[in-house]
Amino acid sequence: MLHNLFGFDPAPTVGSNLLKWVNVGPDKPRQGRELKNLKLAHELQRKTTFSPQEWQEFGVGVPGSENFVKASASYLRPATLILTPIFTLSKP
Repeated sequence: MLHNLFGFDPAPTVGSNLLKWVNVGPDKPRQGRELKNLKLAHELQRKTTFSPQEWQEFGVGVPGSENFVKASASYLRPATLILTPIFTLSKP
């Protein structure tokens, strides 16, 4: 179980219950990649938690922890670390 291995809950995916974002302030993050999506930016001004169905409507896939979005005068990032597999285990 990932929670036991890494000491935290695994990141949300589009199949999980919620996708949460946090406000990281008015300054553009120095690291990361900005997601440019007008619909998402507009919705992040109203709310910061989305259901998988709502998230799919934005058409941006699963956000990584390095992503950020400018919404009005603030920048927001995913609230949970996104784990990206770097290899796949398979049976011989």
